Amino acid sequence: MGKDLTLIVDKNKVKGLSVFGYNRLILDRDESLFDKIIDIPSERSEGVMVYHEDGMSEEYTCSFGGHEHRLRSVLAARLAKTINRNSRSKWNLAVADFLASLGSDYKVILYWDD
Repeated sequence: MGKDLTLIVDKNKVKGLSVFGYNRLILDRDESLFDKIIDIPSERSEGVMVYHEDGMSEEYTCSFGGHEHRLRSVLAARLAKTINRNSRSKWNLAVADFLASLGSDYKVILYWDD
């Protein structure tokens, strides 16, 4: 089926606080773009509060390559540049414009699912 990438914007910008997963953007599938995103320098992320049918839970991992991996975050401005340089999808380019408008200190959590 392929992998999906959901971007969760950390608008709290407070170290140690969980991020609520309602600030989400889902990129159109683009394997070559995703390969470039994987290469962006990242850091280990705090947990993400995710809503499910039966309530909320805090998640620290995502599925990538058939394995569970710790959530990682990248700077919004750097991610925006990578998307702009490597995608033709109008949706992905619009997401990049939004990310670029946030400022250089915003972090975006990469939530992979395959």
